[in-house]
Amino acid sequence: MKSLLRVGRGKSGPRLNTPHTHDTWELVLYTQGHGQVLAPDRAFPFQRGAAFLMPPGFLHGERSTSGYESYWVSFTGFRVPKRFLHACEPPHRPLTQLFRLLYHEHKVGPQEALCAEYLDLFLSCFLSLAGRSHEDRLVEDLKHLLVANIDNASFRFKENIAAFGLSGVTLHARFKASVGMTPIQYLIDQRLREACRLLSIPELTVARIAEQVGFADAYHFSRLFKAKLGVAPAPYRRTLFGP
Repeated sequence: MKSLLRVGRGKSGPRLNTPHTHDTWELVLYTQGHGQVLAPDRAFPFQRGAAFLMPPGFLHGERSTSGYESYWVSFTGFRVPKRFLHACEPPHRPLTQLFRLLYHEHKVGPQEALCAEYLDLFLSCFLSLAGRSHEDRLVEDLKHLLVANIDNASFRFKENIAAFGLSGVTLHARFKASVGMTPIQYLIDQRLREACRLLSIPELTVARIAEQVGFADAYHFSRLFKAKLGVAPAPYRRTLFGP
């Protein structure tokens, strides 16, 4: 039977949390600060967005010189691999958003069925992220960054990649090797895909659509759209609604 035993949110100053174990599963998501999770064989660095899953009986601790904030939950009955796992969430913070929902519902209810659904969603997302290689995570995180800026005409690739810890040349090469196009080509492709969807809304002008998909210049948008789809936005729209 699924059971959320405790759900909490913590804030700590610099500390050493000596290694210990639990009789239940424990899941921790760090939302601020940095430090290390201490496992029997090594120390795993954490910062904002890092999540760790500790199975029952797993010896673990924490060490931080700066302090940190985190969400945590202890539970039983959920189907997860019985081993220590860790993951880092992508820039749009899906794990943080799900944990906020879980924490809120648990505190105001608790509505056990709804909380269990949120934890199921969290674990599904977490396990997907934990199963990715470093290269996969790098490419997926960069995709999320680009998609988050579909409508941002002032987005500049070089100004937004510091968090990846790699040069623009290296990121370009790794992304292209995985996806088949450069990051900017991918962003333009996503913008034009979104433009196709918006063209199905009669109330939106082509100029307004160009603005909503990150083009400050409607002419430049129309030129790229035609190069990609073989037809300009206005004629493309007419094909959606017929004569």
